[in-house]
Amino acid sequence: MTISDILLALKFWWWGVLLAVLVAAVPTFAIADGRDPLYESSGRYVLAPAALENPNDVVDATGTLDGSSLVATFSEILESTSARTAVRIALDLDERDIAQYEVDAAVIPEALAVEFFVIGPKPELTRIVAEQLAVAAAADFEALYPVYRAQLITAPAEEAVARPSNALRDALLAGIAAGAVAVVVVVSLDRRRRQRWELAPVTTVRVESGDAPSGGAPGVRAPD
Repeated sequence: MTISDILLALKFWWWGVLLAVLVAAVPTFAIADGRDPLYESSGRYVLAPAALENPNDVVDATGTLDGSSLVATFSEILESTSARTAVRIALDLDERDIAQYEVDAAVIPEALAVEFFVIGPKPELTRIVAEQLAVAAAADFEALYPVYRAQLITAPAEEAVARPSNALRDALLAGIAAGAVAVVVVVSLDRRRRQRWELAPVTTVRVESGDAPSGGAPGVRAPD
């Protein structure tokens, strides 16, 4: 399929491509825009050696922190099932309730920090889940690595922030996908249409006035 094939097909089938884009994009936008809004609450932790009596232990702890993936481990703890279960039990939530809240964590290696985000449908509960998650994850991490401390340097805000709607983005992606499929289809249809025209025989018959003699060629008079 070349550019010329696409252009030739669009001259004849452009309306089909446009219809496919609209059929995909309009319902997608309506469905996405009608969803309940989501809210986000976030916080940031920094990992540091605990206050140790022996200075050599502090040096060893710092070296381990720099030379290993402790920040990645803490990120995994934030997203873990155990931390989610601890939050569910602390807040007395059902499995279905806690399942509505998504947790994402991002590592900031240069600062030995981890930023986490809780996304959910209810603003107040989203903030509370983020606060409880911070407590549960820090406790799990410090139980796993007693020589380190997870310090909360940015606590979740008092109010969760509403996330922007992705309705327009979803509709655009659906329209692009449908348009691409439609282009492939119309190119195939247009090729078949042009092949039929090229294979169809074109004949021109010229008939002169007068009757043709028996056995003679049509349009030619027999000599007198």
